[in-house]
Amino acid sequence: MPPLPPPVQFQLGKSSWKLFTKRTNSLFLTYSVTDPVVKKNYLLASLGDDVYNLLHSLCVPKEPEHPDYTFENLIAALTAHLRPVRSLFSARQNFYRATQSEGETVPEFFCKSSTVGF
Repeated sequence: MPPLPPPVQFQLGKSSWKLFTKRTNSLFLTYSVTDPVVKKNYLLASLGDDVYNLLHSLCVPKEPEHPDYTFENLIAALTAHLRPVRSLFSARQNFYRATQSEGETVPEFFCKSSTVGF
């Protein structure tokens, strides 16, 4: 296995968690990484301070480095926190509150309103 490139730091508010996990999994496929310990350690090295502190608080009473936590467990914990399930009722409310802006064409409004909340 060739050496892995240095990890790209994931920072809250600056990166997309969904894209980060896809990119990390693609990197593991590209470099044929199958060792769960390597995956876990690479993930931990990829997290910025704020995300690492968040993960640490999600893993209480143990620390993220504890052997009981796997790469998949840590990804699932962060995903559950960073990408919560959206409420259908709030999405519906956002859809019904959408208004056409002055100067906005009907096709532009349609595109905007078709993506609001759903």
